[in-house]
Amino acid sequence: MAAVGLATLDLGWYFNIIHSCPASPELCLARYREHLASLLGSRFDERRWQPILALGLLTTVVRRCCPAAWVVTHDESQIRRNNVRQKLPMWSDWVRAGVKWL
Repeated sequence: MAAVGLATLDLGWYFNIIHSCPASPELCLARYREHLASLLGSRFDERRWQPILALGLLTTVVRRCCPAAWVVTHDESQIRRNNVRQKLPMWSDWVRAGVKWL
């Protein structure tokens, strides 16, 4: 599903397809931002980074809502249901941050 778009779309996808991140999502995002800023140098614009990050992560929540709701209400595996429920606070934060830019 490769396409041209915001890199933050891939970040959000990454946090939702793996069961255990090598570090917290916050740390992964901070490291990604630092690396991107170092690569772009003076072209990195913090004012653009915040909306790009927030909207990219909001897109992930929108994509995942229907499948996540199905898992929580219908999946036979308690582990999978709990995995989705554990992501709800993070997704709620992403929604709050993203809607500010709509």
